[in-house]
Amino acid sequence: MCDYTCCPPTTAVVKARRLSSELELDCRYSEVSQVHKALWKHQNESIHLDMETSLGSITTSIPLPVRAESAGNYTCVLLLKNKQTVSATYTVTLPSTSKARGEM
Repeated sequence: MCDYTCCPPTTAVVKARRLSSELELDCRYSEVSQVHKALWKHQNESIHLDMETSLGSITTSIPLPVRAESAGNYTCVLLLKNKQTVSATYTVTLPSTSKARGEM
């Protein structure tokens, strides 16, 4: 285990990708060797999120169209081996009503 004097801190970045039937949120993180566990959380903790992991990345998907219960803050949480936590949040919003109706 190292401290910040010998290795850089872990960082996390969330990118969203809109697919035909879902919004995919991909959290990529650095310094993989420092990460004990990675997970996604929604501000409404009763929402179950399916997650896929690969080395340096964790992904979750939100069905489209976005509904009131699925809108909100999605946080990628990294639990580090040194007991610290790193997080990055992505906010999913409801489509605007004017766009949904085709208005300008």
